[in-house]
Amino acid sequence: MKAIHDKRSWQYNKNDTASKLINSCMSHGLIPNYLQSQFTSLKTMLETGVPTIRNKNSAHGQGSEVTAINQELVASDCH
Repeated sequence: MKAIHDKRSWQYNKNDTASKLINSCMSHGLIPNYLQSQFTSLKTMLETGVPTIRNKNSAHGQGSEVTAINQELVASDCH
């Protein structure tokens, strides 16, 4: 979402949470108003699912030892 903000020259704070970035994308019209209610489940997943995986498995939850993360959770080219 930060890449979307950068590409579109939208202002954001580098420390913004997923929720703030999603709300910013919505308010900037990334998803048209008439479709926003259909995106409620996707929005919830992006706000809670992806950040939880990151926080629990790496970043905040990793601890002092490097944790191996299942490739299916982190790969951008999974099929």
